[in-house]
Amino acid sequence: KDSIQNQTEYLKEYVSREHSDLQFLRIYADNGTSGTSFDRDGWKRLMADIKTGEIQCIVVKDFSRIGRNYIEVGNYMEKIFPFLKVRFIAVTDGYDSERITGGQFQLSVNLKNIVNELYARDISQKVRSVKQLKQEKGSYIGGAPPYGYRAKKVGDKRILFPDEAARQIVVKIFEMYADGKTCREIADELYQKKIQRPWAYNTTGKIYCPKDQMLQQWSYDT
Repeated sequence: KDSIQNQTEYLKEYVSREHSDLQFLRIYADNGTSGTSFDRDGWKRLMADIKTGEIQCIVVKDFSRIGRNYIEVGNYMEKIFPFLKVRFIAVTDGYDSERITGGQFQLSVNLKNIVNELYARDISQKVRSVKQLKQEKGSYIGGAPPYGYRAKKVGDKRILFPDEAARQIVVKIFEMYADGKTCREIADELYQKKIQRPWAYNTTGKIYCPKDQMLQQWSYDT
């Protein structure tokens, strides 16, 4: 499994075995964040440490670990890293900016970066297609269901059903609004009746606030 932990151990071993001239400092990781964007917390920390001079060399497993945007990756490798005097090593791609020679090798680097970006686009398109197919079959693909509903697995589909416990509150809200009450008035009445806000209900499973807990006011937006 190509996990962050496995990659970390692999890179530490590589540095200690192959590069006595390098000293391991720290790992920068963006687990669960898309590589198509460079607006990533780990990447920002790395660049901040590079600009202070704390980091002079970056070692990654392969080019895709920097990112999957061909233009941005190329910009960092060809312009930004050399300008900041940062050595860059991509282990499995056999790339070391201190030893790079010849235009043919640079062409290979560019082709790999293009493949990485196309791969990211392909995965993104497949995810969208799967979601669309699920929607067409009537499956709910959202996150937490809206207040008054529960999501249940029926066969291979995730279906929304009325939550009988919260249903009466939703009906009451609509009735109050139909009677001309403002959102502020509705929120105040829900609070006075000690009805918990949706997130509290989802957490506790209780429509009404228990006596030993603090009731929070409903948001007018909610």
